[in-house]
Amino acid sequence: MNLQKTLLIISCALVLHLPAAAQDNLFDVDGAIKIGDSQHPDPEPGTIRWTGSIFEGYNGVKWVPLSPINHTGEVKDTCGNTYLTVKIGSQTWMAENLRTHKYQDGSIIPQILSYSQWQNLNTGAWSWYDLDSAFEVTYGKLYNWYAVTDSSGLCPTNWHVPSFDDWKILEDYATAASCAGLQGNLKEAGFDHWNPPNGQATDETGFTGLPGGVRQVAGDFEDLGEIGKWWSSTQLFSSSAWSAKLNRSDGELFLYDESFKRGFSVRCIKDKN
Repeated sequence: MNLQKTLLIISCALVLHLPAAAQDNLFDVDGAIKIGDSQHPDPEPGTIRWTGSIFEGYNGVKWVPLSPINHTGEVKDTCGNTYLTVKIGSQTWMAENLRTHKYQDGSIIPQILSYSQWQNLNTGAWSWYDLDSAFEVTYGKLYNWYAVTDSSGLCPTNWHVPSFDDWKILEDYATAASCAGLQGNLKEAGFDHWNPPNGQATDETGFTGLPGGVRQVAGDFEDLGEIGKWWSSTQLFSSSAWSAKLNRSDGELFLYDESFKRGFSVRCIKDKN
């Protein structure tokens, strides 16, 4: 059997220990193993599949990787949302996109629905992709750059929005750790969220980059399933700042400048001691 071309599904006759919803990245099962139906639209909890690069298990909520990922702990934001964290080289990152609607000091970050209001902003704001709250659980919120650099602080205490240099350190580590010399090890594997081909995605670092799409300057939404974009805190020109991008077609992390007015995902990184 060619595992690179065949999706292998194995299902367990099991006793399943489902985690709490806030911990749905966990997979804990007991029981015998049997071959299951690879095309089943609603997999039985405990089903195991081969994505072409890693094994994943369905825990009753979502597919999670079965290969070890060094989640080092958790951190809470000002709203009480809990995020898994992961140590990647010398850095500790959130393994999920930010979901807060409050700054670190407790003040409110405005939610902007109007397209025209979004494009005329020069202060911090957030939005759900396509104005739909259903996207938040998986992809988090989209923030403009004014929220990133607001003096009230976007990330939890002792955490910050990564600078260009922080992203570059991550890129260099991911490149060195990859046999292909690329950064597909920062992308969630499989096609639950990424559209095919999700090139070279392995998520071996545990960063679990997701294709949360963007909100454009004019307020419209694009690229869910196609790309993930995250802000840096580093300004480049008078109206643009550095950002990081992963896309579905390959395993490269791109760093380049974007308008302050666009809405991107945010990952926080832990302050160094």
